[in-house]
Amino acid sequence: MRSGLLGLFAILFLVTSNVQAYSTPGGYANLSGETVQFSFFEGKPLVIEAIQTTCPACKDPGHRSAMNSLLESFSSEVNFLILTINTADDLEDMQDFMEAYEIQWQAGFDTQNIMGSYFAVSATPTTLLITEGGALFSKWQGHQPLETYVGALNNLLDTDISVENTYNPGGSQGPSVIENIFGNSFVQGGFVIFLILLIYFRSTGSKPETVE
Repeated sequence: MRSGLLGLFAILFLVTSNVQAYSTPGGYANLSGETVQFSFFEGKPLVIEAIQTTCPACKDPGHRSAMNSLLESFSSEVNFLILTINTADDLEDMQDFMEAYEIQWQAGFDTQNIMGSYFAVSATPTTLLITEGGALFSKWQGHQPLETYVGALNNLLDTDISVENTYNPGGSQGPSVIENIFGNSFVQGGFVIFLILLIYFRSTGSKPETVE
């Protein structure tokens, strides 16, 4: 009986000793003000982007489009989290930032300074790729080609997912209000008639008679 209990305790000890805790410590405050532990993401890889809402590089349209494309292609396999490390950023700043760039990532504030103290983030944007167990897999400071992020994710996941960045800096942004107005054929015709009449009256020195 005693030997059987000792054997059971030995098995339990071996099993529990092999269970590893999530590597990334601490947590962050989400946009609702609640503290979320990073271990919440255990079981799936996590991409964290450390930003500041006032950082010009963080607002680069091409970069933002690339990061949005990552979420669209890897959302079922990977968690995505964007954190501001600027203590001056408040809820309104983050909400405006998220809305302006159509960011659908989970978001919050690095209230425990995990980005700086644990991951040594010293500039923004910095992007981290964390394994499902919380270990750092890749770290990038500044903008990187979309293919760099995709390659690292595919390497970690052992997948072959392709991602297309639809951002086109030289593409049409749509006609302006002025272009819409003067692109109308009726407006163009009326404008030509007005110019002809204006030239005529100026050249003849006459002016239209008004009806009393």
